[in-house]
Amino acid sequence: MRHVLIAALAAVVLAAAPVSGARAGTACDQSDTACIDTLVSDIRAQIGSDGPPPWDRMLVALGAEEGHSPMTVRQLRIWVRIYSSSAVVNGAVHLPIMERVLATLEAWDGVSPPSRPAVTISGGNAVTEGGDASFTLRAHPAPASDLPVDVTIADDAGSDFLSPGDENTRTVTIPASGAATFTVPTVDDANDEADGAISAKIGAGRGYDVGSPSTALVTVNDNDGTPVVTIKGGADANNPVTEGDLAVFVLTATPAPGSDLTVNVAVADHAGSDFLDPGDEGTRSVIIPASGTATLYI
Repeated sequence: MRHVLIAALAAVVLAAAPVSGARAGTACDQSDTACIDTLVSDIRAQIGSDGPPPWDRMLVALGAEEGHSPMTVRQLRIWVRIYSSSAVVNGAVHLPIMERVLATLEAWDGVSPPSRPAVTISGGNAVTEGGDASFTLRAHPAPASDLPVDVTIADDAGSDFLSPGDENTRTVTIPASGAATFTVPTVDDANDEADGAISAKIGAGRGYDVGSPSTALVTVNDNDGTPVVTIKGGADANNPVTEGDLAVFVLTATPAPGSDLTVNVAVADHAGSDFLDPGDEGTRSVIIPASGTATLYI
């Protein structure tokens, strides 16, 4: 009776062992960065979970990390055998991942794990507003196949040379040659503004590491002249004001300034006139906004 009970328990334990799914045991080719990245992500998701498999050493074996000795094919076969023949914590989750790592390492046996390209970026020559700014991405080493890289485009601090639709994160594909150049249009407006720059920054993605430099700037030069400010009296020059009413003056800057423009205006009675209080005579500071006009009331 005892032998029958032991056999029954053994059958239960074996039945509880995880069964490989459709993806279990599927090897990743060294050139298939998407497959490798998925496998690496699956391994990292298990770190810290219950169960003893040395996931960090598997990552080293796949070329995704450093700092530990890599898991060997022989060692991983033992782990797979243990998980296949006994009921262990999280076995149903861990075993398929280990089988995929094992199949991959067996396929790579004797070959160094692939290097993930480090992607850097550089900016082109300065442009005048309205021109296209140029940036170049480089992958070291060059990828075996097309490598999509995320890049965020923005105006540099204090600059305003991009249309809202061009400030975004876009995907630039680096081919097997290892380099890709892309352009960003700038806006030719009528506003006088300081020269500035636009930036492009590499974002984290699959199949590559963010190298250094990860951000590049292209200088953008303004092409609008210094504003000329004119002034005219009265909202309607044909309708003078009656003493005691407010006198209206309109200041116009051409071209319109890119930001607030402070203009000093001297206020005084005209020769032979006496309509102002002494406190109202003197210099006033008037701010002309980016709209190009401002009104002064006296």
